[in-house]
Amino acid sequence: MWRTLCTVLLSLSVAACASLQGGGDRVDPRAENVRELLRLSSEQAASELAGEGAYTGDNDLRLTIPSAMSPIADAMRQYGFGNRIEYLEELMNLGAEQAARRAGPVLHAVIGDLSIDNAREILRGRDDAATRYLLAQVADDVALRYRPVIRASLRELGFYDAHRLVLDLYESLPVPAHRGVDLERHVLHQSLGGLYRRMAAREAAIRANPEEFASEQLARALRR
Repeated sequence: MWRTLCTVLLSLSVAACASLQGGGDRVDPRAENVRELLRLSSEQAASELAGEGAYTGDNDLRLTIPSAMSPIADAMRQYGFGNRIEYLEELMNLGAEQAARRAGPVLHAVIGDLSIDNAREILRGRDDAATRYLLAQVADDVALRYRPVIRASLRELGFYDAHRLVLDLYESLPVPAHRGVDLERHVLHQSLGGLYRRMAAREAAIRANPEEFASEQLARALRR
């Protein structure tokens, strides 16, 4: 369910400008509690996903070639170049993990600017209510800010050269031409989808035991 929700919300063009102005909720301690909950869950999620094999070793998070690129991948395997596809997928997952190590400033900035008008309902809501609110309000802005982080990580790993080599090899094969795929965008959205799912899980864990993870003020708000 989380994979579907993240895909839908990330593909929408969200008009987030009004939500990024902060607004009068700064005087509402409950809004600050929600921000703390989001900061904690995002920090823990990013830390977990920054580990070696965090994406590759999890079948629910592992990045693979998108279906739109399947004709290219199938042809490469048919003609003995399957290892190039496997290497490209390895770089996609390494890039997602490397980007997670740099996700903190992006997420903190977005969360700090987030306007929250229904903090009470979020705090009393379902286990992933704060994560869902973040997605609904500013998913598009997060993607916009996170794309340079993904791009830098992929560039350092040689992803773009590897992708170009795959396309050049494909074009040399006796197969029909195929329109290119924005693989960087695919990596961006799949990486963020995994991050949001992990944030939701960490939010649920914080809500279940706030005294262990949260400030006294947030713990008290979650226990009410």
